[in-house]
Amino acid sequence: MTAGFRIDGREYEMSSIRRVTLRDTLTFNAEARRADLGITWAGLLALVDEVTALTVAERVNHEGTWLLMAAVIWSSRRSQGEDVSFLDAIDVPLEDIEWFGDPQDEAPQDAPGPKMPRPASAGGVGRGARATRSSGR
Repeated sequence: MTAGFRIDGREYEMSSIRRVTLRDTLTFNAEARRADLGITWAGLLALVDEVTALTVAERVNHEGTWLLMAAVIWSSRRSQGEDVSFLDAIDVPLEDIEWFGDPQDEAPQDAPGPKMPRPASAGGVGRGARATRSSGR
C-alpha cells in the first residue's frame, strides 16, 4: 500500500515536495511572502535536509516538522490536480487528516520519518503502519 492520507473521504497519495513544478515553487514563494511565513521554497528544501538529519527525538520537537507536514499535504494535493493554494490546502482540522500506508512503501524521501509523532498522538507524521486518525482516536 502506498503511503498517503485522507481528508473528507478523499484519498491522496503521498507526494514528494521535491517533485513540485516550477510554477508551484513560485506560487508558494509569493503566497509565503504575503502570509509572512518567513520561508521560501529553497528554505523549505533546506529544512527537509535539516530535519532528516536529526534523531527521531529531535524531530519530534523541531518546529519545522509541522511546516514539512503542511508542505507534503499541499504538494500531494497539487500533484493530484487540485488547484489549491498552500494555505487553503492545509486549512483542515488536524483530526480530519487520516494517515495510512506502510512506512516502508513508496513514501517520498522528504516526508517526515515514520517514527515522528502525528499531531496529538504517538504515530508517525505523514506516514503510519495502519490507518489512524491524527487526533489519536
